[in-house]
Amino acid sequence: MLAVKAMVTTLVAIILLLVGLAFSITPIPLGLPLILISIFLLVASNRYAVHLMIYGRRNISLFDRWVSWLEIKGGQKFGRVLRKTRPGRMPRRM
Repeated sequence: MLAVKAMVTTLVAIILLLVGLAFSITPIPLGLPLILISIFLLVASNRYAVHLMIYGRRNISLFDRWVSWLEIKGGQKFGRVLRKTRPGRMPRRM
């Protein structure tokens, strides 16, 4: 049951990411929030996404600063999910 939930969450996150990318080139300011929500869902449900975030944070300092800022400003739940992607920390097995 958990695998099905993770697959559905990943599928929804990918759809939100694609819609967010489409809206990011239009004058409607809906793209960035959709992209942020999709990244949050991917990291929360997909171990591979966590590894990609860790890789991105290790190699792109601007991205790391941006995600660190979101950890602080994002609230308790959002920050907890993003803290799993800190570069010095290996994620736990799901």
